[in-house]
Formats: sequence, C-alpha cells, structure tokens
Amino acid sequence: MTYKMTDTTLWRQFAIQRRVIWALVMRETITMYGREGLGVVWMIAEPAMFVVGVMVIFSIIDNPYVNGITVAEYLAVSYPTLLFWRNGTNKVTKAIEVNRALLHHQLIRPIDIIYARILLAFSSAAASFLCCFQFLLLSV
Repeated sequence: MTYKMTDTTLWRQFAIQRRVIWALVMRETITMYGREGLGVVWMIAEPAMFVVGVMVIFSIIDNPYVNGITVAEYLAVSYPTLLFWRNGTNKVTKAIEVNRALLHHQLIRPIDIIYARILLAFSSAAASFLCCFQFLLLSV
C-alpha cells in the first residue's frame, strides 16, 4: 500500500510530521543514551557537570558578587544556553550523514532528522538547567 502525502489535509500532515519527529527523537535518545534509566541520568548529568564545574571555577577565581548577583547564579542561567548552542550544532552537523538510511522512508525528510537532534539537545540542556536550578534553590 502506497501512502501519498498529497491525499491528506494540512492538519493531518502536521500530525504525521509531529509523529515522525517524535519517533526520531526516541530513536536518537536510545542511540545516544541507551535503553536503561542510567542513560537518561547521563543525559541530564553531562551538561550539569559542565555547568557545575564552570560555576565552581569562576566562583573561586572571580568576585563572588557582581551587581548583586553571584557568579554561580549567572552561570546557572547562562551556561546551559551556551551548552545547548554548542551541543546542538555539533550533533546536527553529522545528523544527515549518520541517518542517511532513514531517508529511504517516504515520510522522513532531512529537516525532520535535524529537528529531532535539536529537540533532543534542547531537552537535555533544559532538564539539566531545571535540576541545577532546583539544587541551587534548595541550597540557598
């Protein structure tokens, strides 16, 4: 049975592409972090280690308060954004080359693979930020 994208409405096509991107995100998650729960912990812990390491280094080196904000507070908010940019661009550069076999499926387009990688990098950085932020709130 052949499926044609032109036979459906615009909203149906959006629903199909949303499902395709979600399936690609799940596939990338399993590929990068594995099927076990420890992989999800690593997805959050890897960016958190960078953030905490930079916060400790700059807290020791620099003045603890600049304009009423601690260096740790500033880095807890700003550094995950930098990590998202760096990790997102690094993971997207090889996305098409690594997932070339998936492009034989009619519903999967190259932009879907890129969106899936960006969404995974963003969710990793956001989860790391939320965990670090909760920890910093409890420590204050």
